[in-house]
Parts: sequence; structure tokens; C-alpha cells
Amino acid sequence: MTSKDRGMSLVETMLTLAVLGVVLAVSSVSIVSAVQTSRLKRAAGWMVSEIRHARSLAVSQRATIGVHWGADPSESTPPGANYFRVEKNTGTTCSWPDVGDTVASNPNVITDWSDLSDEYPGVSIVSIVGADSSAIGGMAFNSRGGSVNPCTGVAYPISITITNTTGASQVVQVRSAGTVGRL
Repeated sequence: MTSKDRGMSLVETMLTLAVLGVVLAVSSVSIVSAVQTSRLKRAAGWMVSEIRHARSLAVSQRATIGVHWGADPSESTPPGANYFRVEKNTGTTCSWPDVGDTVASNPNVITDWSDLSDEYPGVSIVSIVGADSSAIGGMAFNSRGGSVNPCTGVAYPISITITNTTGASQVVQVRSAGTVGRL
């Protein structure tokens, strides 16, 4: 047999497999990180979209529309900020639908409770605060699209911090003029 016909030795094959294993291990970490970063960005984008939708409804319906955080009472999980829904003020200051109301049971509930971590696994809301770092349970928009909070005083801007399992974060910010965006 000539050297052209002999193929690869066992040592060469093992070395090739070891190098391939290292390359796959390194690239899989990068892929997992990229997926988590993508989920985080999409979750922040979804939150921006939901808040902008509430603002748009407030203007089009000439009403006070709010986004509130809390817990879906139909879930067995503990209350948490990952749950949110869009609601309409029932006409008087701070008259929002009850936490147990649904779209089917109350016309002032615009969307049922949504769980950010159900839609985007590994992503959660870690804080919703005003400029003075005070916790906020919700925000509302008036008929002109301005961000108002008829129930409590809020120091603007409102910041919603969303993180993933790697610790990376995105901040969604709502200003008093009603503008919503990511930082």
C-alpha cells in the first residue's frame, strides 16, 4: 500500500474529533447566549408595544387606559410583576377593574393577564419604578396620550427593567408626555 491509500490513523481521527468537540462546545455557548439575548430584546419590544397600544386606545377612545402589573388570580403561582394587563378606568379616579375580572366578565378589561415569562422563557421583569426609585404598580394614559397616574404621584420617567437568566437587561421607559421606548 502506498501512503496515498492508507487513510487516517486512529490518533489522527481522535485528534480531529477532539478539536471538533471543542469547536462545538464553544459555539453552543455562543448560540445559547444569542438566543437569550434575542428573547430579552423581543420581550422588551413586546412590552413597548403593549404600552403603546394602551396609549393609542386612550387617545382613540378618549378615555383613561392603564397598564397594570400584578398577578393573574387564576394562576397558582405567587403574585409577581411578570403579569400585566391593559385596563380602562371605569370613570372615576382610581376605579380600575378588580384583579379577578376578565375580558369576558368586565368590558373595562381590555386584555386578560399576560405573563412575560410564559411568552419569553428565561425573561422576567425585575423592577417597575419612577425616577425617585419608588415601586409602581401601574401607569395610565389620558385622552391626549399623556402618561398620568391618577392614583398616586409618580416621578417620571417610569422605568421597567427586564432581565434574562444571564443577567443582561433591557429598560423600557415611559415619559410624562406618553412617549415609550427602550434605553
